[in-house]
Amino acid sequence: PGAPPNASGRFLLLVRERSVTVQKSMQQPFVSPATMQTKELFTTRQLYGGAMECIVPQRFVDISQIREVPDNQEVFVDVDTDQSIIIELCEMQEVPDDRAILHHFTVLAEENESTDACSVSVNETLDKSAVPFFGDNTFKAVLAGQQHVSKFKNEGNQARNVVQLYLGLVRIHHIKTDILITYNDPVNIAPASSSSQTALSDSSRIRESIDPTLVVFKLILQSLNLKDWSLFDVGADEAEPMTTS
Repeated sequence: PGAPPNASGRFLLLVRERSVTVQKSMQQPFVSPATMQTKELFTTRQLYGGAMECIVPQRFVDISQIREVPDNQEVFVDVDTDQSIIIELCEMQEVPDDRAILHHFTVLAEENESTDACSVSVNETLDKSAVPFFGDNTFKAVLAGQQHVSKFKNEGNQARNVVQLYLGLVRIHHIKTDILITYNDPVNIAPASSSSQTALSDSSRIRESIDPTLVVFKLILQSLNLKDWSLFDVGADEAEPMTTS
């Protein structure tokens, strides 16, 4: 059977149920020369029952420990800044590679009711060094842009926050899958937003956080690793050759 659409009409890739239990809170901090560019402390997070992994700042909480999330997503949130990191497995749509990440950004804008207030500052294809654990047969891209988003749709336009979005795309053609990595960083929180009650709202601090956020996003991409292709119900002969160089 085909993958069912979610409430917004996007199709989700059905991933096989996994029986691996992962104690995420027990992961050790990740340290590398690259992480010295930021003051963040990182933790290696196991995704989809250990089939994938990446590093995430320690200040982010695995939201699945608080509420249910879709099977095709891993979601991490920092309640102090209202930042969120989402790793998502999407069924590949009939969109050319060079337009695929912009397509995902546009779909997010539609879901966020922000098509009238969004902009793109960067839309680039990535080379192997940016996402080193995926081979040459995968297409990789990155996009940076802004959207005006209400945290909850019933809050209205007065509660729209200006959110900086960093999107990373790894497109695996032979299994018709897009791996989408999204880092949401509110850079201006509206006083009427529910986020203003919990997120740090000092504007100077928010402005200073933009560049470190980009550094963190790049580190997440560099660490993203698909370790078990059976996540997609494919055999070893169908797996994409991985590289660590």
